[in-house]
Amino acid sequence: MTPRLAPRLALVLGDPAGIGPEIMSKLLGVAENRDKAALLLVADRAVLEEGQRIAGVELPLLRVNGATDLKPGRIAWRELPAQGAIPRGQPSAAGG
Repeated sequence: MTPRLAPRLALVLGDPAGIGPEIMSKLLGVAENRDKAALLLVADRAVLEEGQRIAGVELPLLRVNGATDLKPGRIAWRELPAQGAIPRGQPSAAGG
């Protein structure tokens, strides 16, 4: 029987001024969730760190420049810097 390959998923945080960063941090903070797929998280560092702080987790991130290092059980992270300050809870051009 051929082993089943893990799905490969690229993830973003959603609205950086909303609850997306916190929800994604909570989801990825659970090891069983990380083990189910090869993950690439594309996110701004400050927005991601704030989401982790609010969620009360510290994610095991592996900084990468592409999708070649994807493996289940770890989070490959590609930084995509925000285009300015993003005030939480408020719409802004920088937040999209």
